[in-house]
Amino acid sequence: MAYNKKVHLRANIDAIKTAFTLERENRQATAAEREILDRYSGFGAIKEILDPVPVSGLANPLINELHDVLRENARDEKRV
Repeated sequence: MAYNKKVHLRANIDAIKTAFTLERENRQATAAEREILDRYSGFGAIKEILDPVPVSGLANPLINELHDVLRENARDEKRV
């Protein structure tokens, strides 16, 4: 199966959201949450996330969602 940036980005966003929820609720992950966390694959092949307005074929809404999740959950602006 070919590498699909959108699929990996979606999985990474879901894993990050889950990690923030676990941290906020100060608890361990359930089995279902561990599965979500296990799908995290990093962003090495998704360099578009660094661009505010990517020109690649990657969907802007996913990148915007990632930036929003990080911004909303960071303790301060320097952590984003």
